[in-house]
Amino acid sequence: MNRLLIYLSLLGVFLVGESASCQITVTSSNAIGIGTTSPSYPLNFSRPQIRFNSFGNQGAGTNPFHIDMQQTDPRLNSVRKVVFYNLTSTGHVDVEARSYLQVSDERLKTNIKRISNAQGESALRKVLQLNGYSYDWKADIGQHSVKNSGNSHQVGFLAQEVEKIIPEAVVTADSSGVKAMSYSYIIPYLVEAIKEQQKTIEELKAQIAEGQTVNSIPRPVSSPAIREDKLSY
Repeated sequence: MNRLLIYLSLLGVFLVGESASCQITVTSSNAIGIGTTSPSYPLNFSRPQIRFNSFGNQGAGTNPFHIDMQQTDPRLNSVRKVVFYNLTSTGHVDVEARSYLQVSDERLKTNIKRISNAQGESALRKVLQLNGYSYDWKADIGQHSVKNSGNSHQVGFLAQEVEKIIPEAVVTADSSGVKAMSYSYIIPYLVEAIKEQQKTIEELKAQIAEGQTVNSIPRPVSSPAIREDKLSY
């Protein structure tokens, strides 16, 4: 195997080749490793942080960071989760897409139970405990993208409240202790709550209909009382 080492004259920091001391490795199979001498992929980063900088405003519709994946099933892999964060303003940023899909294949699930019967508490009772709020983000948390979009006033839930009612919907986002929640986790409870309400409505309608039927039955007419003074003997 041919080994190629290229040293820059400035401090010898930039190295290319198959060597344990190299910061950038190019193998004979054209795989590039940064921070690793044995890249497993065509481009393999092995560093605690990776940052791409794109400067200048090229106008709407441009793609300063472009990933073109032609595979039929492209994937963005992560051991736990992917967090979109603005390092400059130390705040989370908006993510815009046409749609978001959540894996929900029955074959991947176990311990399946109807929500209405879970722990003996109805879905409607849980939904009635939820509170919707309107709010503004605090200025010091750096919700940069929200401010720039002109939509700083929002509506939603409070994660701490929801966690007490539907804990599955809330997670602690990172080491800072900031709580995040999945709003889609509320939907199954809403569906079951509507079904509970509809059942009650149907029962009340049946009772009303039964009462109207009883009232519509002709009652026997009683004979008028005959006064004794009208009796002829």
